Amino acid sequence: MTLHLFLFLFLLLPPTQPSSTPQKQTFPRRLRHFGRIRAIPARKYRITDPSGGWIRSLSLLRGGEALPPPSVEPPSVLSGGGVSLTVGGIYTLWKGDTKGRPVLQVVEMKKTTGPSGPSSDRYTLLLSDGKHTQKAMLAIDLNPLVEQRGLCELCAVKLVDYISNSVSGRRIVVINEMELLAAPEEMGGKIGNPVPVEEFAEKIKRDSESQITVHSPAALSPGPQDEEPQLVPIGRLSPYISKWRVMGKVTARTGIKHWGNARGAGKLFSANIIDQEGSEIRCTFFNEAVDKFFDLMEEGKSVEVGRGRLKPANKQYSSLKAEYEINLGSEAHIKPVDNLSIKGPRYEFKPIMG
Repeated sequence: MTLHLFLFLFLLLPPTQPSSTPQKQTFPRRLRHFGRIRAIPARKYRITDPSGGWIRSLSLLRGGEALPPPSVEPPSVLSGGGVSLTVGGIYTLWKGDTKGRPVLQVVEMKKTTGPSGPSSDRYTLLLSDGKHTQKAMLAIDLNPLVEQRGLCELCAVKLVDYISNSVSGRRIVVINEMELLAAPEEMGGKIGNPVPVEEFAEKIKRDSESQITVHSPAALSPGPQDEEPQLVPIGRLSPYISKWRVMGKVTARTGIKHWGNARGAGKLFSANIIDQEGSEIRCTFFNEAVDKFFDLMEEGKSVEVGRGRLKPANKQYSSLKAEYEINLGSEAHIKPVDNLSIKGPRYEFKPIMG
């Protein structure tokens, strides 16, 4: 009887009016595929891609009904095996920016036979960020990553130390240090359907030309214009680096030699320099460069060398381990620098077979 009376009185009560204060809607602190989310006044939420390259806002009506989605679709998640590729990382490389540490996937790998046998073999990679691809080359010091540690196609890697240069109108990336993050089986195959970054850059250039009224060469080019020569360790010199300079201490210098043949006469001298990593290389100066730089290349002096031409080392006339030699003419750049602290040459010991 008491229960029936309670129900009867409850039904007689007036209906509760909805509160004028909107109920607070909850939203997850982190969206798995769209980075971090944080509250913004006026009941808006901003979803930001972790790479900083994509932002959109999502507004919620006070009644709880979501507004129609914007016309711009969010980027697909470019990840595999728990490793997310760096969105826009390849285009950043193409522009010559070497400040970041992009996470990329190796989609192709080729081996190139070196001029001095197996010890000078090199590996060429095609790197992808899931949208674009870029060619790169491993420094010889990183060959063990392929031959011993399992670096192969479809692996995920992080670039740590690298150089990006334009050679004959083509962008080449030389990798000096990188980390292996995930094996092919962890990545689950190729991520995305990447296309050459040059196609993307060409599209940007066309769009710029259609929008810019005052056409200037600097404005129309999406990439860098003038690149300063990079300071490169001697052991990492490569023909794929277009503008470079090295620093080292002169360890030996020959006298001036004169030569002549049917094509003419000239003079030359050679000097060896060693850098702070213990790598040594031979520099040969010709004709006008002999008069300009002979005194600067005195044994024991520390110098900066640039604007030379690399050529494969002639082991018949040189006992140095370097894969290349430097030829320098009148346009060469030689500058004295403060006395460098040198570790000394690196030696490679091999067992003596009985």
